[in-house]
Amino acid sequence: MKQIAIIICLVLLASCAAKAPSRRAVQVEGKRTTEAANLEKRLLAFHDATPSVKGLAWVEFFSGDEERRTEAAVAIERPAQIRIDAMDALADVWAQAGSDGQRLWLFIPSKRKLYEGRATARTLHKLAKFDWEPSELVAIVAGAPPLGDEPGILQVGPDRDLHFVAQGSGLHIWTDGSKGRVAKCIRFAGDGKTKDYEISFSGYRREGKVDFPHKIEASFPGRGARILIEYRDVELASPIEAAAFQPPPRAGRSEKLSGE
Repeated sequence: MKQIAIIICLVLLASCAAKAPSRRAVQVEGKRTTEAANLEKRLLAFHDATPSVKGLAWVEFFSGDEERRTEAAVAIERPAQIRIDAMDALADVWAQAGSDGQRLWLFIPSKRKLYEGRATARTLHKLAKFDWEPSELVAIVAGAPPLGDEPGILQVGPDRDLHFVAQGSGLHIWTDGSKGRVAKCIRFAGDGKTKDYEISFSGYRREGKVDFPHKIEASFPGRGARILIEYRDVELASPIEAAAFQPPPRAGRSEKLSGE
């Protein structure tokens, strides 16, 4: 079940975006510069251009001495729907998982066994063992920092540092300096010093109307955990049938997930 933990982790984190709790954050002084306004405009345009994301990816999860890897087909529809099919070297699917934003499911074809449960923080904590607000994962796996509808981005420190912050969120953003693309973001805890997580975005390629990062890496210093998602192929803004986020019919045995 070790590799299955990758799939459970990703789906659980993304599955209840509408219910993400608010987070206290230290207010950071900044300036509403032209660069800050342009970055906000680009990020909102990126969000609008990527209502859905489909792709083939290599997924790796590291936690302490454990390393787990798998190839996966990923489908996301904002704000809260996700589907992941994990595949072996022969492209055979060994695990499927998904969520429609309310319910979480995991299907193991070889055992014809279906695990189902509510998408809750309690389930997440039991299975994933680290904290990441569910609303943040869909945005990050879809290629950008998690921002609200009105992020209010300010520039921090010297202009040359290319350092920005989304007001009141604890989310800091750095751009790459060439095309103004996001290079990394860090979410700080309420003390303004402790890192909740750090995300790097790289391997940008043009996909439709936007530059999309094909390599996304997240680290969680407090847990000693790291997740790497490396896309091989990406398709943006394509329709995804609602059935994709539902468990397979006639799945066989069914069992409730922990946290139900």
